[in-house]
Amino acid sequence: MQQDNNKNKNKNKNKEDNEENVLIFQGGGSLGAYESGVYKTLAKHKIWFDIIGGTSIGAVNAAILTSHIISYQKTKENNNDNDNSMEYASKILEQFWYEMENTAVPQFIAEFFPSKNRNYFAALYFTLYGHPKAFLPVWYYPQNITKLITFNIPYLYDSSIFKNILNKYIIFENLRKNKETYKKERKLYPRLILSTTNIKTAEPVSFDTENEDITIDHILACVGYPFYNISWSEINGDYLWDGSLIRNDPLKLVLETSPYIPKRVYICDVYSNRFPSLPNNIFESWHRARDIVFLDKLFIGKSQSDHLKKYRDRLEDLYDIVINSKLSDDVNKQFLRVKSECEELIKRRGMIIKDLIHIVRKEKPSSLFEDADFSLSTITEYIEKGEKDADFALLDHPESSS
Repeated sequence: MQQDNNKNKNKNKNKEDNEENVLIFQGGGSLGAYESGVYKTLAKHKIWFDIIGGTSIGAVNAAILTSHIISYQKTKENNNDNDNSMEYASKILEQFWYEMENTAVPQFIAEFFPSKNRNYFAALYFTLYGHPKAFLPVWYYPQNITKLITFNIPYLYDSSIFKNILNKYIIFENLRKNKETYKKERKLYPRLILSTTNIKTAEPVSFDTENEDITIDHILACVGYPFYNISWSEINGDYLWDGSLIRNDPLKLVLETSPYIPKRVYICDVYSNRFPSLPNNIFESWHRARDIVFLDKLFIGKSQSDHLKKYRDRLEDLYDIVINSKLSDDVNKQFLRVKSECEELIKRRGMIIKDLIHIVRKEKPSSLFEDADFSLSTITEYIEKGEKDADFALLDHPESSS
């Protein structure tokens, strides 16, 4: 038995002690179910994450997982039971997505139509009636009718009812500020980092459990996507929209807020970076344009990271040369004056992405409204597809899987 426990601990490591595993979830509406399937596979492979970050619906997924991993770890605090905590959290996230199924969409229609046509029908239904557990149209409220007629309302869907299901699936007590705990116990308690956009300043805003309590208002701020006419949120005098308006994943914020340790990044890309042909109609044009806007731009960040790594390596070479040389007192003084600055630059090697595991969803068939379909058939398809794609991605990175 002891031998099996040691084996699990070794499998669960998947990284050096001076590295951090980072899991990044994008925004994408109902495509968040695909991310649930991805994590199901990552948990099966016992890959532990020091940081979990999310934007939009990815922020919801990240918060659910983090809060339940911490909940499980608190009950097993002395056992370091990372493997079971991940699988437990994965099951909770999958339950959330099956509860997010829009039962208002007639099931016989959802099952009868192929997925592409089903997407169109579900999107039309969402436009007219919203989602009964998340977003209600403002015309359901009589006091808004005059505002609608006069075009004097800045959004069409109220997200306040989303609080009910969020409170059910996120344990906010476990998402409170605890900087020292995250520093000392990052192998037990993942750090959660979420992203939003400040409406007035157009600046990215991050929420980080190392520095602040994450509340239900923070989660609602993450899902306020204006192009789907969802309301914004107000937190401490700041008015916030979905973080995808700036970037559809929080990786840049993660690197900036946790710069001192190199990263192995697992990123779930729900939008396709490849399209088989030119668009044939206006819907395909909109669809392709949306994918380009929202797909992961990590290749840019990876290029910058690689450049920084080369710069760091040359800086360390220069550092060694100076240390091993016989210098005059004046030169020594100058060297000591800049030494601390050089050391700080070297420390910031955490901006380095040492490895990238890119899990990309392939669209078959493609549909403009794939992210607005919450029917049971589609949720199930997305979860199963996420599992398979994650398994396939890990084949290219055997050192990252157990």
